[in-house]
Amino acid sequence: MPPPAPSSTDTGEPVAPLRGDAGRDGSVALVDRLAAIWLHVAMKRVKIAEFKDHLSQHLREVERGNEVEITDRDRPIARIVPVRRAGPSLVLVPPKRPFSSVRSKRHAPARWGIGSTELLLEERQQR
Repeated sequence: MPPPAPSSTDTGEPVAPLRGDAGRDGSVALVDRLAAIWLHVAMKRVKIAEFKDHLSQHLREVERGNEVEITDRDRPIARIVPVRRAGPSLVLVPPKRPFSSVRSKRHAPARWGIGSTELLLEERQQR
């Protein structure tokens, strides 16, 4: 015999059995009810027209960390997920010496057998 159904969820909201949920012995299929609640929280499914009509609202939900799945005639075609930010992608390394100490330094020209203009023209002719 299945365990009795609780009268409320973790948030305190009452759990009302859906029509047709009761078994032959009168027990309620709690697993299906809670699974439906969790799936709604985990990912939202919207049709294309509804997504276009409320675009900024759905993007704010994604920004908060939720996922939105876009469907076309109940067939999933796209999923919008939040950007994962594990850490800064750009690391700033402090300079070892001040820029003023290297500002006036000039490097000797490269001693190649061909000039840079000739190299550029040769590359452009190969295209």
